[in-house]
Amino acid sequence: DEAKLHALQKALSSLSPLFGYPSLLGADSPEEVQNQLSSMLNGSGQKEPVIDLKSEERACIQLTFCDYTLKCTCQSNKKAARNHLCERILGLLGIKT
Repeated sequence: DEAKLHALQKALSSLSPLFGYPSLLGADSPEEVQNQLSSMLNGSGQKEPVIDLKSEERACIQLTFCDYTLKCTCQSNKKAARNHLCERILGLLGIKT
């Protein structure tokens, strides 16, 4: 339950800014956080998250994006915009650049 809660809270806090929601912290139970995540994704026209509990220590969440466009208008040229978007996407995957 603790691994599931941590995975759901991480997904919720990482994805909320991507879909234009304020940074959401999530609730204290996995079910409540899963409901928050599902509501946010459904409100953005996305599919439900798929939760995979491989072991008692680890949980994975799979997201499938539908017709979602990530835009960057804050950069001055295409290369800078591409680099900025790459950093944002990698950040969602938990990869520090």
